[in-house]
Amino acid sequence: MGIHRNSKTMKLMEPLTPEQEDNILAEVGYSRKQLEADVVQLREWLAEQHHLPPSRLKEKDCFLKTYLTGCKGSIESAKRKLDAYYTYRNCSEIFDNRDPLHAGYQRVNELMNVCLLPKLSKSKDLVMVNMALDEDPKKYQYLYNMRRIIQIIEMQMRMPDVMANGICYIIDMKHFTPGHIVLFTPTIVRDMLHLVQKILPYRMKGLIFVNAPSYMEIALNNLIKPFMTSKMKDRFHVFSGGHEEFYKFVDRSVLPKEFGGDEPATLRELTKAWAEKEVSERDWFLGDLSERTDESKRVNLEYSMSSDPIFGVHGTLKKLVID
Repeated sequence: MGIHRNSKTMKLMEPLTPEQEDNILAEVGYSRKQLEADVVQLREWLAEQHHLPPSRLKEKDCFLKTYLTGCKGSIESAKRKLDAYYTYRNCSEIFDNRDPLHAGYQRVNELMNVCLLPKLSKSKDLVMVNMALDEDPKKYQYLYNMRRIIQIIEMQMRMPDVMANGICYIIDMKHFTPGHIVLFTPTIVRDMLHLVQKILPYRMKGLIFVNAPSYMEIALNNLIKPFMTSKMKDRFHVFSGGHEEFYKFVDRSVLPKEFGGDEPATLRELTKAWAEKEVSERDWFLGDLSERTDESKRVNLEYSMSSDPIFGVHGTLKKLVID
């Protein structure tokens, strides 16, 4: 491979130039002046939402800007998504134990390559890669895998020098077997898809499965598609072959060599670097990011997730269960 890169000094995300940021803002109809003004307005609104965790008052500007640009400048949409972002911690087991040093959770590093790639695609989207490394389904923990994806995204949302239009997920199924299929419980699939489609700020530009056997394609169509929005169904792609097929969706220049791309860092190196960053933020995950909402303090139901039929009526928020 050549010179091994030190994961502790590796740049996780390549910062954008001011010109690239201006292009992204222009695409959603934002000027820098208006964005700054909207951040102030969003902070004022957050200060009044006493049912939300105290950590809401400590969020970085870049985090709020990510929600505003992701909502194409709609402050009302940003408010709803932010309320949902904090409230969802009460609803999904993905957020039950956020300790990066949890023994079971750390095994994700051994069994999976999970990382965001350092460069945005030509369409200025983040690219997330998920690749199983072990064919033994008994070792695989889908919940921990999903938690790793979300925790990486939450770290990225607070990086001040990276802005993106959306996100594209690539899942390599080369080492998946029929035994893995039964691990895809409807509840965790629905939790995850609700997060990426309706709560996180990045517009979901693609969900791409590669090296998918025919039986896996059938399973994915039955397990995942039913929980997708109609728009997302058009961005859902399953390829039975290798990586060549998806270059029309993700340009080769940002992909690592494992996918025939030009990125010098390997998926293993990137996975290790993100995992080390996560451990370095352990106190934050156990503290601010583990705070829950207090629905008894909610005074305005306008932004409540109870308006979503899968959460029932106000005051009944609970973990999602599918019979």
